[in-house]
Amino acid sequence: MVEAAEAALAEQGYVSAIDFLTRMGLLALAHVDDWRRGRLPYLEPAIQGSFEKLSRTKTLFLDWARNHNLKPSQTAYLARTTGPGRELQFSESGDPATELFYRTHYVSPALSEKKQEKLREKLSIANGSHCQPRRSPFILIGRCNPKMREERYGVSQSRVLWSCPAVSQLKG
Repeated sequence: MVEAAEAALAEQGYVSAIDFLTRMGLLALAHVDDWRRGRLPYLEPAIQGSFEKLSRTKTLFLDWARNHNLKPSQTAYLARTTGPGRELQFSESGDPATELFYRTHYVSPALSEKKQEKLREKLSIANGSHCQPRRSPFILIGRCNPKMREERYGVSQSRVLWSCPAVSQLKG
């Protein structure tokens, strides 16, 4: 666990549960991708190992993060699907402590405040928490069944603008 967490921290300046679990080989990136796309209802069942092993690993990780004075930073995870953003759930139980564990990224104290802010913005974009759809006549959704378009977006025209800093730069 320590090697996986340290590798993620050195590479990214932060580490999350998903980072160290994938690097340890306990969680397949394909499962993470399926979960983020809304194909898996929960991520935790895709993690290999017993409940006891996962509990010990979580405890070791939290102790390691505290010993390295890493700053906890909560990150929202939204499904990468069409339609309104849906917050992803990590565990079947939805236990707040478990959800908080997975949503927390631990940031290196060596990063300047400016770099930490850029990192928070980057994580927000990567996890989809910055985009919210709204009706607009500007960006074409593409070919879409009119009935489905009406149900998903509440509009009869096949157009949607995302109120998202990354996408708004694409207007033109």
